[in-house]
Amino acid sequence: PAPSPDGTRLAFSWQGDLWVVPAAGGGASRLTANPGYDHHPMWLADGSAIAFMSDRDGADDVFVLDLAGTMPRRLTFHESSDSLQGVLGSDVVFTSRRHEAWDRMPAVYRVPLAGGTESMLTRILALDAVPSPDGRFLALVRGITPGERRHYRGSANRDLWLLELASGRRERLTETDCDEDGVAWAGNGALVYRSDA
Repeated sequence: PAPSPDGTRLAFSWQGDLWVVPAAGGGASRLTANPGYDHHPMWLADGSAIAFMSDRDGADDVFVLDLAGTMPRRLTFHESSDSLQGVLGSDVVFTSRRHEAWDRMPAVYRVPLAGGTESMLTRILALDAVPSPDGRFLALVRGITPGERRHYRGSANRDLWLLELASGRRERLTETDCDEDGVAWAGNGALVYRSDA
């Protein structure tokens, strides 16, 4: 589930459609009804819209839904799956293997919320690239261990990195022999992540 920026609502995916429910409890309202699988909702900073992923046109693409009642708008168009990472100012950040071999880490892209052509956000390859709420950093997950291979120990394990977008400065945050992933930003600027240590 994805909490709204003001904390009053939760967006979630259930049976392939998006729903929103008051955080205090109550009935859920359906946002999408499509034969495709809609998932991974993320709120825009002002709470007026939700970005999400859907395979309604084949592979996973990124869409945005204005909560004023308009139809979802498709933001990415490619036969490779795109993985929504977050919102950075007036852009959506996503990862994709559209320009890379299948067995390599995805590249990190941005596309305007208003629509348009995507561009690379950084040349650093990463499984996840989650923008910080203030837009200064990307929390990166790098490594080539398949996500379903838990408790792997070796040189291909997934580690967390921090990229400062303005300067390009990179900092490795974890360096263990186990996998760290599932990174998210907490409200106080800290990072929350999963480890199989």
